[in-house]
Amino acid sequence: MNIGEILTSWTIWIALAAYFAGLAGLLLSRLQPNLQTVTRWVWTVGCVFYLGHVISAFQFYHEWSHQAAVFETARQTKEVVGEAVGSGIYMTYLFTLLWVLDAGWWWLNGNTGYFRRSKKISLSIHFFLFFIVFNGTIVFEGGLLRLLSALAIIGLVVVWGYTYKYRNAFHPAARSSFT
Repeated sequence: MNIGEILTSWTIWIALAAYFAGLAGLLLSRLQPNLQTVTRWVWTVGCVFYLGHVISAFQFYHEWSHQAAVFETARQTKEVVGEAVGSGIYMTYLFTLLWVLDAGWWWLNGNTGYFRRSKKISLSIHFFLFFIVFNGTIVFEGGLLRLLSALAIIGLVVVWGYTYKYRNAFHPAARSSFT
């Protein structure tokens, strides 16, 4: 494995681990508001490593060419769905922008501002991010990444169920926050 492969693969593994841990932290913040600051750091670390992955992929695989990224996206899409569609790269760009904006919003507005923003905005952002991560790890990947991502998603469902069941009993005020 060369340095480009190592950087590109390890940055996405760390980003995904932080992404799933960050979502779990967001959910658990319903019951434990003291987790919000730690979760913000985990969410930000995930975002930074994801940016490192994007930079590594463009440096070592696409030679900083948007067209090469479109071509590779089309090739991968053809392998999975049978049709070469490169426009999915724009979803990747949107994912990148939204994660950076979301993490930035959290830092600029603090925990209070982040958890008081509109539920529609928060849910829209997090559903889109999750949709892209799900497709990137379950639909378009296989092997260990698919298995670990599936386990992480199952874990998130369990955490969501737990927090949904107990949030009103422990923290009635948490009912009004996104997570």
